[in-house]
Amino acid sequence: MNYLIKENGILTHYFYKCGEGLVKRAKRGSSWQESEVILKDATCVFGIYPDDNCVHIVTQTTENELMYIINTAHRKRKFILQKLSPECNIIKLFIYSIRNRLNMLYSVKHGDDILLMHCILTDNARPNTVAKLKDGHFFVISERVYYSIPDGSCGFSELSDEKPAFYIRIAQNCSVPYLHRGHIAYQSNGKIYFDNRELCKDSDAEGVIITEYSSRLFVVWQSNGYLRYMPADSPSNRPHAVIKPPAAAELYGIWHNEECHYFYGNHTGSDLTLYVNPSPFDSLPEKSPEEFLSRRMENMKKEIDELKHQLSQLA
Repeated sequence: MNYLIKENGILTHYFYKCGEGLVKRAKRGSSWQESEVILKDATCVFGIYPDDNCVHIVTQTTENELMYIINTAHRKRKFILQKLSPECNIIKLFIYSIRNRLNMLYSVKHGDDILLMHCILTDNARPNTVAKLKDGHFFVISERVYYSIPDGSCGFSELSDEKPAFYIRIAQNCSVPYLHRGHIAYQSNGKIYFDNRELCKDSDAEGVIITEYSSRLFVVWQSNGYLRYMPADSPSNRPHAVIKPPAAAELYGIWHNEECHYFYGNHTGSDLTLYVNPSPFDSLPEKSPEEFLSRRMENMKKEIDELKHQLSQLA
């Protein structure tokens, strides 16, 4: 997994580099700078959340610990959240903010089970099990977490500043759905669906996402080493475009307007290429000032309600 964020207006790439651990590099002008090591003991499993003045990072270390890092321009603080048992192997990590409090979801293989876990990011983190998963993949979008469970159905749970609850089923026999601006795409029984309409057939499809480019939506997926994509409004079973990446395409999470958007791409020591939409920061939808103000006011109201509740408990 890779992350691209803007730090003080500078495009910054966070990624795992073999032999060096978790690193970051900045793009100045048209050139990518040398990478800087964030944590040598990190693994390729990590999550990132950019705040106003710092970047929050959680990673599984080579010592099988969950490490929380707060990285600023002037200092780096590290906390061990949890020592994992030897039979635990984290598959995916994601950090998000609810009511201005950071939370984390991660999928972990534990024995024969794959579990979705949740915890609030504090120095006294206490993970709780949310659900058993069909596989280790999940997506967090628009304050919901989407995942598939062992019976083959996929659905979502609403996020709060507590453990997600109340699984709501939305489809049967399908992989983890991907949502973007109210639209849904997923793979089921060898077919790709967009907004529950069959788009095309591909029995080898995996990793279906929706990418926006030039105000148009595209469904993108991997298949036998290729990237395949087609406009989301295409008639069913029309020919789709094919990209042959120079290496296996990787997933890039791009934080923009407090949401994480996903793209496929590749990078080398001196370059980074995103497919279908090569310049996402120039084309991702902007939130209006009214939307930002509304969200801030909603968060403030929730905080006031929480303080009132705490005061009533003390009375």
